[in-house]
Amino acid sequence: MPKDKPPPQDEPTDAPPLETAKLKDSSADQVVADQVQINDSLVQTVNADTAVLEQSATAKLVAENAKLTKSAAGYVSAETVILEDSAAGAVVAEQVQAEGLRCAVLSAGEVHGDVTCLLDRQSALVIGGVAAVLAAAGLLLWRRR
Repeated sequence: MPKDKPPPQDEPTDAPPLETAKLKDSSADQVVADQVQINDSLVQTVNADTAVLEQSATAKLVAENAKLTKSAAGYVSAETVILEDSAAGAVVAEQVQAEGLRCAVLSAGEVHGDVTCLLDRQSALVIGGVAAVLAAAGLLLWRRR
């Protein structure tokens, strides 16, 4: 008995972005639009001028302006980010306004509000400097042998 072939995967298209995309109780691989509003949803990648996530999760968010409320993101890159009771793996932005932000890595020009961060820019520089000194010391000791 021949095996059924799996259905063809949707190929990415070069279609122009939508003006507005709204998702509620949904999941999507990629959302590209000028304005994005996502509620109670899971999206792998969001690319928008303005993105608003409420009680949602995304792996990657790239936007000019982003607002996350009670949401989670793996990576956020934006000019301005507002985060309220949210978590992120990495946040890269010019300006961050936060209330209850928990993140692993934060790189921002200005930060306002309550942020709990595993690694910020200053800590990264210190850790990098210490790692360089330890690597140089190890190299010197290894050369002596």
